[in-house]
Amino acid sequence: MKFNLQDADLGELVNHISGMTGKRFIYDSKLRQIKATVISPTPVTLAEAYEAFLSILDANGMTVVPHGPFLKIVDTGGVVTKSTPVYARGAPVPDSDRMVTRLYRLKNVGAEETAALLGKFKSKDGDITFYAPGQLVIITDTAPMSAG
Repeated sequence: MKFNLQDADLGELVNHISGMTGKRFIYDSKLRQIKATVISPTPVTLAEAYEAFLSILDANGMTVVPHGPFLKIVDTGGVVTKSTPVYARGAPVPDSDRMVTRLYRLKNVGAEETAALLGKFKSKDGDITFYAPGQLVIITDTAPMSAG
């Protein structure tokens, strides 16, 4: 299918991707205004169109988080306080620009030291938390950053 947009605002972008994918979205008018252009000279798959949508949101400091049967578009700056999908170690993480949470239980190294080291690699909106009694590191970041 064709996926071309010229200076689309957030509402146009969401309406277009929702119509293409059948996904349902919620977003607040308080979100920042954007202008997005997508140019694809060849047809794209639904998955490719959705990945482009997530990349546009990510480039503008936004992401999607599940909210019942909907996907809620939120600022990535506050996403660590929202419910994000949780993936245990070994579970496949989608290769997309959406925020996810991943749990790692450590064996031969302390959680605090590991969290401090990994903090150097997280994105600006990501979060790394440690729980020392359980030797657990909790990473919330875009899926490619949290996969590991």
